[in-house]
Order: sequence, then structure tokens, then C-alpha cells
Amino acid sequence: MREILPDLALWRRVQEAHRGEAHPPKRTGEQVAAHLAARYPAERLDDARFSEVVLANLQEYPYASLPPEPRVRAFRVRREAAGAALYAHRDRAVYGDTPILVGIELETGFVHCEGSDELQEELFLYQGLSEAEWENPFLAWRMLTRCSG
Repeated sequence: MREILPDLALWRRVQEAHRGEAHPPKRTGEQVAAHLAARYPAERLDDARFSEVVLANLQEYPYASLPPEPRVRAFRVRREAAGAALYAHRDRAVYGDTPILVGIELETGFVHCEGSDELQEELFLYQGLSEAEWENPFLAWRMLTRCSG
């Protein structure tokens, strides 16, 4: 197994090099949902089991807490127009023929994406980070290196 400490040192160096810089505020769940719907043919998905998966993942995320009345908006990306490109670019050995699903908890802005690493990365970069997330060396490195490259 590869040693993670060299990576952690790199993440911290990048994070420290940018400490104190102003960053745009993290976008809301509503904004992320609107971005997704504007860029891709995404249909609303009324699936209680998928919503439970989104909320279970939210509970494991250290930078957000489950709200008293969670509101998940879920989508299935259709295999047409820009959505077809997402399906074409993904690793079929990993995802097979499964649909691309996105769940967004609207109050916290937590985003859960299944079926497309490319879409997950796009939504991550679009949404941005909270102040607490900027303190995480990996998240800061990921945001800074993807946005500048």
C-alpha cells in the first residue's frame, strides 16, 4: 500500500501557499441543482432509497450536519446531449450501464454523485468550499490544483 504521508505534505504545502487568499463563498444546494439542470438533461428522481443513501453519506461527512428536516433533490442524468458525453467518458469497467444519479441536500448543500467521476468533479469545483472545508489540506489542494490547472 502506498504511503500517504508524502501526499499529505504536498497538500499542506499547497494549502499554506494559498492561506489568507480570498475564496468565493460556497454555493448553496439550490445553486448546484440549478447548475446541474442548466448544463445537463437531468430529470427529477423521486426515489426514497436513493434519498436515504444521500442522507447516510451526509451523516458521514464531517463538514455538514443532518438538518432537522432534510430536503433531498435527486436527479437522473439522461443519455442525451451533454449527458451522453458524461456516459461516453466514464469507465465502463467501473460503472457498466448504471445511470448517473445526483442527490443534493438543499439546506446543507451536500452533493452526492454516482456514476460519473467527471460530473462529481465538476459539481465539486462549481460549488466551492466552506471556510471549514478550506482548513482540510486535501480538499484545499484538490480545489486549488483543479481550478488553476
